[in-house]
Amino acid sequence: MFNIDDLFAIESEEKFIEPDKIFASLLKDSKYEYLRDIQTEILNLWFSERNEKDTILKMNTGAGKTLVGLLMLQSSLNEGVGPAVYICPNLQLVDQVIENSKLYGIKCVTFEENSSSFPSEFLENDAILVTVFDKVFNGRSIFEKYDISIGTILFDDAHACISKAREKFTIKIERSSDLYMELFNLFQTSLEEQDLGSTKSIYAGGSSTIMQVPYWTWISNLEEIARKFSNIAEAKVSYNDSTRLNIFFNWPLLKSNLKNCNVFISGNCIEITPHCLPIDKFTYFKNAKRRIFMSATLLDDSSLIRELNITSKAIKNPLVNTSSYNIGERMILIPTLIHNSLKTDRLPKIFSDVNQNKIVLVPSNYKGYTNKWIENSAELLDSSSINAKIKTLKDDNNSFFVLANRYDGIDLHGDQCRVLIMEGLALSATLYERFLKGVRPNSKIMKIILSQQIEQGIGRSTRSSNDYSVVILTGADLETFILSKENLKYLSAQTRKQIEIGKEFVKKLDCADEEKAEESMKQVMNAQFTRNPSWIKFHSVKLQQAKQEEFKKLPLELALAERKAYDLANSNNYEDAAKTISDIINKLKDDLDESDIGWYMQIEASYLYNYNKEEALLKQKKAHEYNTNICKSLDGLKYKKILKKTSRQSKKILEYVNKFSDGNGIIVDVNNILQNLEFGKNSNKFEESLKKLGEFLGYYSQRPEKEFKNGLPDGLWKMSNNEYIIFEAKNETLASRKVIYKDEAEQITNSYNWFKNEYTNSSDNEIIGYPVLIHQTNKTDDCAYPDDSVRILTNNELQKLKKNSLDFAKVLASNFNENIDEAFINKNLESYKLTFNKFINNYTIKFM
Repeated sequence: MFNIDDLFAIESEEKFIEPDKIFASLLKDSKYEYLRDIQTEILNLWFSERNEKDTILKMNTGAGKTLVGLLMLQSSLNEGVGPAVYICPNLQLVDQVIENSKLYGIKCVTFEENSSSFPSEFLENDAILVTVFDKVFNGRSIFEKYDISIGTILFDDAHACISKAREKFTIKIERSSDLYMELFNLFQTSLEEQDLGSTKSIYAGGSSTIMQVPYWTWISNLEEIARKFSNIAEAKVSYNDSTRLNIFFNWPLLKSNLKNCNVFISGNCIEITPHCLPIDKFTYFKNAKRRIFMSATLLDDSSLIRELNITSKAIKNPLVNTSSYNIGERMILIPTLIHNSLKTDRLPKIFSDVNQNKIVLVPSNYKGYTNKWIENSAELLDSSSINAKIKTLKDDNNSFFVLANRYDGIDLHGDQCRVLIMEGLALSATLYERFLKGVRPNSKIMKIILSQQIEQGIGRSTRSSNDYSVVILTGADLETFILSKENLKYLSAQTRKQIEIGKEFVKKLDCADEEKAEESMKQVMNAQFTRNPSWIKFHSVKLQQAKQEEFKKLPLELALAERKAYDLANSNNYEDAAKTISDIINKLKDDLDESDIGWYMQIEASYLYNYNKEEALLKQKKAHEYNTNICKSLDGLKYKKILKKTSRQSKKILEYVNKFSDGNGIIVDVNNILQNLEFGKNSNKFEESLKKLGEFLGYYSQRPEKEFKNGLPDGLWKMSNNEYIIFEAKNETLASRKVIYKDEAEQITNSYNWFKNEYTNSSDNEIIGYPVLIHQTNKTDDCAYPDDSVRILTNNELQKLKKNSLDFAKVLASNFNENIDEAFINKNLESYKLTFNKFINNYTIKFM
């Protein structure tokens, strides 16, 4: 007898390094008999360039990235460029990769649960290590502890890993920690000089208010703060205290770079995070011979330079398959375009009756997002339940799950998700990202990031070209973003076309009432669920017309300069760091939004401050002129008048209308503004909405106190070349208030006097200002004596203004396709009494 295995034993097995030969030699599942043409093309491209340190790989969802990535790593192992590590953003993707690797016949290992011991097969280059980003990248990494070198490292879902990396270099102090109030007390005076109202809101626990701590305040307190952090990091770690645990892991990464950090504070937490990431602190990442970054939706490639310090050559030469690829059949619907009644609050009940697997993506765990879905039979999944529950979708056909702030790392194939509901724009995980979106609202950079997050979310439900789903986009901020012509161009050609397809056939629906609208939406969706041939053909023909819209991307020079300046600053070469930022601003000024210019000038000023404080403060003043949302200079700011000659009101409104791709976008946007114009709402949101309402009505608008200094008016509208409204908003007063207090009367009078001093002089007596106090009542206290010119806007007038503004928006929307002109706008402005010569008499009253 003989041993059959010995008979066929290979004495010296050849280790192929060519990916196609490796694949051919694998003992794999029968359904993976061949590589797809797309996979072969990408693998051949990579193999010819494999010795480049950095490689960016772009493949569409469902094109087989996982297999391609594993073959690249196996090729590297066989060539001796190991050990090899496959990085995933979360544990669910780790499980998926391990499961798929078994089908491919590629040997992969991962860490055992609650273990920090490296698998021996990984250390011996016999297997690929698949693990989560958090395990490899943290201030106490076991790779650093055991001095593990990495030959080849691959990042799946690179955009998600960038966000993870930012979290690892961020120290977060929760409100519940004693350290929070210790730091707040250090910053309080400086914050109040910036914005008294917002500081009070933060002190009271307002989570939606975010402020940046001025860099001069941060630097002056650095020694004391560093001592506090160091003491915590060196003490025995407490796994029950999230703040101390965060400092324990993240302090080692930031302690040498504290000067060059941004500091943000909200009512919930304080975050300290660097301008760019000192990622080279991870020597095993820095010294890896091959670094591969995979992504389907990484539009803002420059973030890889800023955050991961990869080479510009890799950015300029990504591996992209040349053949077109269908991203799947997605019926994208915006319910409010069917009927304005189909707002977010109605959808949970409607979709609870839809007999399909349904996934809802909401921005956060905040009850305002989740409760309405839970109350209609949906189940909120958390990190402990998500993996198990997602797996059950393979066998269920009517599950209803809600996921909070999970836009990546979840693959929902086939019947696992036939309805994807995306509510609202994604809320950034960090204060840093949320603050940037708020202070740079018109920035192309920020719009690209938001578009990328939308693509990620929408892409969860179709994972191959044969997959199909219904995608529902709801929530005022998301709808407003999607319905803007300017924003649409940042989406991929196929996603943009699918949105246009949905809008096109929705226009054909005749939905005069709410009940008919709901039934029409269900009927349309059913065409997708039942695989209606007419719908399939309609979608296919239309999708073939998709063309990538060209837009001028920001040059990589900006990210390279930002990175270079940061590295120079960390070497204490602040003069060259400041000059690097200054030079790139001057070079790209025409390509940058003013809010971006202001932001980068502030970074320049923060570097200047380390060697020339006087020049830094002058630069900060200049930065604030470009972006009034950033820090006000230490020695105060001079008020900047609204000097622009007033355009025709109708012309400005026509420019606003032309921003939208659909008339309903106007209604959504105006509704979004008006919902915060309520007594009892947060004063900051109220005043910002008041400014935006003025802009919608064709007026130049300011928030002098917010944008310049304490003591100035809450709002200012320039209505014509010589008429202005000066606002003081007391919208947080209780409805039970019977009188206007003395200090409130004095405040509006002082604001009026300030206006007269700023805007009127002996040679210009025609300037007219109308001081308006927004208050619950028009009755004054016995000791309150406002100026005789003061008018009051009570809740009655506010509701009338809101109604007429919304009705005006509806007229614009309903005539959107009828070539609206200035004459039409003027006629309706007059009709709704929204012209400057009718506003005061119709929406304000005298005090008593």
